[in-house]
Amino acid sequence: MNNNLKKIYKHFGFNNQFCKLKEEFNELLFELFDNNREKIVEEMADLEVVLDQFKIKHKITELELSCIKRAKIERTIERIESGYYKNCEE
Repeated sequence: MNNNLKKIYKHFGFNNQFCKLKEEFNELLFELFDNNREKIVEEMADLEVVLDQFKIKHKITELELSCIKRAKIERTIERIESGYYKNCEE
């Protein structure tokens, strides 16, 4: 799959894929607001395909991402528990 993602990125180039990234992100936002699960899944997949191209381009590994994501999740939980963040549902 990585070879195909590289091929797509190389064919369209940075500028086009950057625009595609913004387009796919906006489409996902729309579907999340519309709350259509099937379309949400499809748009998430579209966004991940483009994101994966940028991961390859910038040599970002899944391990690197997962470590950073884990740290950000832990920090958010700490902030919730300390009262740093107000509950948005209240």
